[in-house]
Amino acid sequence: MEAKLRNHYEEFSAQRKRGPYAPSTIKSYVNNIVNLHVMCCPDKPFTSLDFLNDTEHVMKSLGSRKDSTKRNYINAAVSSLQATGIDGELLQHYESVRDVLNDNYTKEKMENKGKTTKQTEVFNDVCKGDVDKLCD
Repeated sequence: MEAKLRNHYEEFSAQRKRGPYAPSTIKSYVNNIVNLHVMCCPDKPFTSLDFLNDTEHVMKSLGSRKDSTKRNYINAAVSSLQATGIDGELLQHYESVRDVLNDNYTKEKMENKGKTTKQTEVFNDVCKGDVDKLCD
C-alpha cells in the first residue's frame, strides 16, 4: 500500500496548481499516514485508507498529542484522500479538522511571540549566560 500511495502522490503532485510536492514531503505524508493507521488499527495490515472512514476513532487514536502533531497526521490524511481521488464529505471533514488545528497552532504562536508554548518554555529555561558559555 505504501508504494501504491507513493505513486498516487507522485501523479497527484505533478498536476497540482501550487507545484509538485518535494520528495521529502511525499515521504513524510506516507510515513504519517502509515503511522496513523498503526495508531488506529495496530493489529491490521495497511491495505487501504478505509480506516479513515471512522473519523471519531481516528481522532480518539491521536489522543493527547499536541495540536501541531495532530495537524500533521490529519494533513497526511487530507493529502492521501486527495491523491487517491477520494472526495466528498470525508475529505471535507478532515479538511475542517485540519483547519481548526491549524488555527489553534497559529493562535498559540501569536500569543507566544512567534513561538509555540513548548519553544517558549525552553527559551525561558535557558539563560543568556549558558548560551554565551557554549559559544566560547
